[in-house]
Amino acid sequence: MTNPAAGSWTALIDDILDGRWTNPETGKKAVVPYDRIVIEESLDGRAADLVSELDLGERFTVVADAATYE
Repeated sequence: MTNPAAGSWTALIDDILDGRWTNPETGKKAVVPYDRIVIEESLDGRAADLVSELDLGERFTVVADAATYE
């Protein structure tokens, strides 16, 4: 569940995550395989904690472009 500020620029993302967004082409509620998106100025130093919450197991792969990786 999210707790967006009124008029937040993430309103559409919040609606999708909370199951409130309806696809205008199908009339069906969006169902997504995740319950949170983290958007912050910096996630520096938080990567291990954020990934550990996903319970991916011992081995996994992270794919990113060069700018993101640096």
